[in-house]
Amino acid sequence: MRAAVKFINGKIVAPIAFTGSYNVAMLGCIRFQGWADTDINLEFDRARQVLSARVQVTDIHLSNVPTLVNGIVVDMVQSSIDQRINPVEILQAAQLSTRLPIAAAGGALRLRATEVRPEIVDGALRLHIFYEFVRDDS
Repeated sequence: MRAAVKFINGKIVAPIAFTGSYNVAMLGCIRFQGWADTDINLEFDRARQVLSARVQVTDIHLSNVPTLVNGIVVDMVQSSIDQRINPVEILQAAQLSTRLPIAAAGGALRLRATEVRPEIVDGALRLHIFYEFVRDDS
């Protein structure tokens, strides 16, 4: 398996490798390993002012595991990703804000990011950042 994050068809896709075990009735403990195809979805949380990513399993590839167990393993891998990884904080809006001193007025304006919209175009990630101007008394 070759690991690489790719920007394809408006999506961020990446493989994730895993290993684990599962106790199946009448089959006993089954050890498994493999890799999962994933989509990484970006979203901006206005309340928290954070751009975050969620990893979603789209397909799974297992080694030496009965087909009967595939569905169970997919759910386990997604559940594990949700518990251990999701959501991944990419950046905070405060990191995109800046202060503009206005000497003539004896004050300053702060450009505060209010929204971040991700867009995947031509194999690249673009972030469209929307700002509001607010008075900065600091």
